[in-house]
This record gives sequence, C-alpha cells and structure tokens, in this order.
Amino acid sequence: MSRYRSGLPSPASAPPPPGHPAIRAGVSGAAIAGAWTGVNEAIRVRHGEVTAEEALRATATSAAVGAAAGTVAHVATQIARSVPLLGLAAIALGLGAVYVSQAGKPAAPGADDPAEDAGTPKA
Repeated sequence: MSRYRSGLPSPASAPPPPGHPAIRAGVSGAAIAGAWTGVNEAIRVRHGEVTAEEALRATATSAAVGAAAGTVAHVATQIARSVPLLGLAAIALGLGAVYVSQAGKPAAPGADDPAEDAGTPKA
C-alpha cells in the first residue's frame, strides 16, 4: 500500500508527460521566455512606452527564441552526455560564434576612455 492516503501512485512513479523531450524543452523555454517578456511588455504598454501591437510582437518573438533555446539546450546536453569530447567542441564553436558576431560591432561612445567614466578631465 502506498504511503499516500489517497491511493494514488507516488509522484516519483508518475510517467512523464507525452511528447519528445526536445519538444517539451522547447515548450518550456517558450513558456518561460514568453511569460517573462509578456509581463515586462505589459508594464511598458501601461506606461505608454510601446503600443499593444509592438508588445505582442516582442512577446511572440521572445517566446520563439525561448523555444529555440530550450530545444538547442536539450539537444546539446544530450550530445554532451553521450560524447563528452563532441560537447566540448560544440561549446568552443558556440563561444567562437559569439566572439565573431561581437567583433564587428563598433564600441559604445566613451567605452575606450576610462577617464570619461571616472569623471576625470582628459590630458
């Protein structure tokens, strides 16, 4: 007999929800990113910073990015678990892609000069 009085199986023995784990990871990513962005965009709409249509577009975009990120993260962890060396190569490739994508961007004004940030006069 289960230690739970209701007679239901313990939570640990309940089967996972149906669907492929990568799809579930994508749905989770979309839900988290969409909810977070939705709340922030609702505040911006209330303050008159953006229109409702812009807020909906931003929320949908964020949910799509969250879905992709969740799916990619799941696939990457499965690859890294099965072939650790390939996982390290994927991390290195990802970091290299981020570096290359940031290399072409111009620096923000004043980013090169720490004297401007400190408020000290230039020589």
